[in-house]
Amino acid sequence: MLRKKETKIDLCFLIACILLAIFLGFGIFFLPKKNFSEQENRMLSSPPELSLGALLDGSFFDTLSSFCSDHIPMRNTMISAKAACELCLGKRQNNGVIFSSNGVLTDRLEYDDTSMLTKNISAIQSFSEKNGAKLIIVPRSVDVRFPELDRSARVSQVCEPTLLGNLRALYQTGTDPYYKTDHHLNASGILALYELLGEELGYTPTNVERQIVSSSFLGSVYSKAGLLNTTKDELVLLRYEGDENVRVRCFDDGCEQSSLYAWDRLNVKDKYTVFLGGNHGLMEISKAGTGKPRVLLIKDSFANALIPILAEHFDITAVDPRYCKDDLSTLAEKGKFDRILVLCGADTLATTNIAKSFAAN
Repeated sequence: MLRKKETKIDLCFLIACILLAIFLGFGIFFLPKKNFSEQENRMLSSPPELSLGALLDGSFFDTLSSFCSDHIPMRNTMISAKAACELCLGKRQNNGVIFSSNGVLTDRLEYDDTSMLTKNISAIQSFSEKNGAKLIIVPRSVDVRFPELDRSARVSQVCEPTLLGNLRALYQTGTDPYYKTDHHLNASGILALYELLGEELGYTPTNVERQIVSSSFLGSVYSKAGLLNTTKDELVLLRYEGDENVRVRCFDDGCEQSSLYAWDRLNVKDKYTVFLGGNHGLMEISKAGTGKPRVLLIKDSFANALIPILAEHFDITAVDPRYCKDDLSTLAEKGKFDRILVLCGADTLATTNIAKSFAAN
């Protein structure tokens, strides 16, 4: 009798597992898909393309695994539930994010393969030597807060050494240069970068005032960690007289702004997009009638918070090679720029193939 009861329970459990697998499979492959996760502030994986080469080298299954993980139903709820369980078990990290005191979240960002980093840096260095560009690689927060945890030391070694040293010095004196819940530099970190670039690009830093525009910023690392509650960040702008008269033109979506700040973005989840309205492939930032030197800035999102104060000294053509596929060598040669700066985060160079944008056709 007991054996029969156990068999029924086992059968019910098996049927439940099968139904769950069918439900999840249907959801992954047939429900409407999003290309971008606002919660995690990143592009989601696309369906893999079936080919003999992809099957033989294993890339098809790697892409399929990423696609299924990104589009599984109730993904955000599952991440939050897992984070709660990890905390209840006394663990201090979840989904690769370290939980520290005062609500500080640090993405470990460990890489087993740094070939992409090597490829990108090689292409950028060749471009820089040819065009006289300056390369600044921004460290990750883990490089500053927990350098002893970096398994892939190659990543921290390629970062701008002076900037890395200055950011670590700030952190050790109690001023964290990164947001608690996001991977970007906060106002203190941006000021350290701005002062360093003054020496590299030949300008005297201007006096700025800090303006708190939000006290409820929750960034991409918070989303990845899956915590239900944590300390929110203050979002601070670095303002100076005349910064409201700078013109911003975006060539990918045709936007044109009369301000460096997209104030309406303070009402959305990703408040970091208040800087320039977010990421754009190709932008021009200028102030009419000033005759400032022209700089070509090849960048990722780390530069978005820097550009507003850099615009005090330069007219800027900003290119994000993740979204703009133009040949950068041709642009640099034809643009007659006074200075060229490549400014990217180490994580971007380690995970995103942008090398082909720097190779001359």
